[in-house]
Amino acid sequence: MEVLYVGSLSRDVDSHEQEHAAQILLEKFKCVPTFLPPDLRSKYYDRFCKRQLWSLFHYMLPFSPSNGGIFDRSMWEAYVAANKLFFQKVIKVINPDDDFVWIHDYHLMVLPTFLRRRFNRIRMGFFLHSPFPSSEIYRSLPIREEILKVLLNSDLIGFHTFDYARHFLTCCSRILGLEYQSKRGYIGLEYYGRTVKIMPVGIDMGRIQSVMIDSEEEGKVMELRRRYEGKTVLLGIDDMDIFRGINLKLLAMEQMLKQHSTWRGRAVLVQIVNLARDKGIDIEKTRGEIEETCRKINEEFGYHQPIVYIDTPISITEINAYYHIAECVVITAVRDGMNLTPYEYIVCRQGAKKSVLVASEFIGCSPSLSRAIRVNPWNVEATGEALNEALSMSDGEKQLRHKKHYRYSLSSLPSPFRVITGLELHWMGDEPAGTKEAENSAIWCMTSRHTRRNAQGEFVTFTNQELARLERTNRQQPRQTETTMGDHANQDDLAAAMALMQQQMQQMQQTIQAQQDAAEQAALARQEQQAQTVPEQPSRTLFVTLVLV
Repeated sequence: MEVLYVGSLSRDVDSHEQEHAAQILLEKFKCVPTFLPPDLRSKYYDRFCKRQLWSLFHYMLPFSPSNGGIFDRSMWEAYVAANKLFFQKVIKVINPDDDFVWIHDYHLMVLPTFLRRRFNRIRMGFFLHSPFPSSEIYRSLPIREEILKVLLNSDLIGFHTFDYARHFLTCCSRILGLEYQSKRGYIGLEYYGRTVKIMPVGIDMGRIQSVMIDSEEEGKVMELRRRYEGKTVLLGIDDMDIFRGINLKLLAMEQMLKQHSTWRGRAVLVQIVNLARDKGIDIEKTRGEIEETCRKINEEFGYHQPIVYIDTPISITEINAYYHIAECVVITAVRDGMNLTPYEYIVCRQGAKKSVLVASEFIGCSPSLSRAIRVNPWNVEATGEALNEALSMSDGEKQLRHKKHYRYSLSSLPSPFRVITGLELHWMGDEPAGTKEAENSAIWCMTSRHTRRNAQGEFVTFTNQELARLERTNRQQPRQTETTMGDHANQDDLAAAMALMQQQMQQMQQTIQAQQDAAEQAALARQEQQAQTVPEQPSRTLFVTLVLV
């Protein structure tokens, strides 16, 4: 499968050098850069994306200028203008009849509308890499209707978790008056032939495993073992922003050492902080608070120095070496879209075959970490007790928890290949590999073309009248496993319908949990079988994202 990336650069390029830079990026990296004027980039990215959308999507209302400030329509206009520049770049390289377009994150939410207006039959998906807030928070956005409508021009909209997708659908229901429905464990929205589906992200298992081999060969693991000999290492790896809860983690470590003095001199928290990728909100203030807390705790416990704070760039090889020696990884984010750190840690600990996770209940991957010690990071005392529990856990219990999580990482997280296949299946109206054949009484997925499977499993194109008749038949003969929100016309029944959807999701999660208990070889066999049943791949896939390098 050929992949072409369309994005922007993190630094300005002189106008007379842009053509040469674009040629190099295309030939060497299959990247097509979009050059944004500095003034437009500042308004679009720094002021609207980061201070309006990013903060709101992380549940921060603009009560003060430091929290985003009052909505400025000129910043919204800059956002639309920047999206149009991406659109102009995409249409130069796209073959709309053969290519898939996969748009990434809140920086490019208007792009689906530009592309749909130009190419009505284009195959296009959108994935949001951040939380989507509840309707109570989202509806405070002055352009709330515009954002929902432009996103719904995608064929497929993906979210990290069921909760984020549910929030989006509730916003569509309450703000746009649209109905949504639950089918076979996923929730969908009919809007001019498009659907919404939950789509978790995966990790590159091969890349992580190869890096672990490199870590061993370069002696990084042995070097770290010697450095922390005689100590139990807890590890934190976070980006530098206000939602990562790093300071809360440090305070919890302090609380644990105060309440359980036996760990003084025996336990050390290594906190790695990735450099801030942009100016962000209160970055310098947050950094100052973290550094002050580290200094205070280390002074309090004297020569033990329980906090090791690393804020300089380190290689992925060294990060994986830290994963290898850490007995526990601690994540205390107060709001995060998904966070793949737990999965990376689990893969890297397969050699030791034991691992422990202390994970915030506010991160997207928390529901899938069934054997993690979940915490409310705002409760510093309880988080401190969770750290003590993790350190005191027996090796047998650590092995059981690791085995459960490792199987999930292998069998449940789709690779980028499967993500693109999912986009193709949704656009075609087909079912995922391994499900039952389509029946005449139901349409599995609404698409931008009036193309459906008939009783013989063949794709048939319907006229508008034929499609309307078929949909009426579907409503009259629903599947027993399907419950549509249209069946609950009264708002009084909405809560009951949502409870039923939650029950269906819980049943699906229980089924997944049972599958995880199967042998590891069986999970791998299922993966191989799925790989053999995926449809033929498209000629190209275009990934449209904000930053290329």
